[in-house]
Amino acid sequence: MLSAYSVPMLKLKDVQVALRMHSSSRAYAAPLASNPKSAEIPSPQRTAAVSAIFRESGNNLELMFIKRAETPKDPWSGHMAFPGGRMEPNDSSPLATAIRETHEEVELQLHEREMISELTPVPAFTHQRPQSLNIYPYAFALDNPCVDLRPNHKEVQEIMWIPVTFFVDPSHRTTLHTHNRELPCYRYSPDLDFPHPALVNPPTSSARTNQPRVIWGLTLVILDELLQRIANHATAQGSPH
Repeated sequence: MLSAYSVPMLKLKDVQVALRMHSSSRAYAAPLASNPKSAEIPSPQRTAAVSAIFRESGNNLELMFIKRAETPKDPWSGHMAFPGGRMEPNDSSPLATAIRETHEEVELQLHEREMISELTPVPAFTHQRPQSLNIYPYAFALDNPCVDLRPNHKEVQEIMWIPVTFFVDPSHRTTLHTHNRELPCYRYSPDLDFPHPALVNPPTSSARTNQPRVIWGLTLVILDELLQRIANHATAQGSPH
């Protein structure tokens, strides 16, 4: 169990401080144009990047997720995920990939100043098999929470803002039986877990809207690191000096 479950009401500024304190010193997290020789750029063929995007909406701290379009050739077809995708030759860094892919998938223009932390790169795997692909996650805090999002339906079924308080509650952590294994996950039902879910372009069928969204696998690995870093900071702030 993550110690994040003991974290009280969170604000965006708490997340910014917590994640910036633990931000990696990798040079390519910063704009490469300022020092182009300071970092080794990963191979585009073996690199992808995703954006974990926080916003403050009223009294809620929320994190953006997408439900990927169902595509036969996509090994993560239909999965809950953070917006992102594979690096292209013209991308100057994985951070540039995360920003470009987010705009392509949900029409949100992120800015480098909104990036608050680089997270640990995650080796990709499908059906428990490793792939020759590393995923570079970046955490962002939106300057303007009132953004107009539009899913690119070739890649994204829906966009969803999930309150971080959902993940803080240990009763929402469960397991998923897949490929003869029990794997950890969260099951989020927008209309059941929260009365006013921030669901962008929701499905027309109420049955589909109520169907739980399962957050597991690579996305859960990244989410767990976010929650653990926030929890560690909250614990340190609460410790006597």
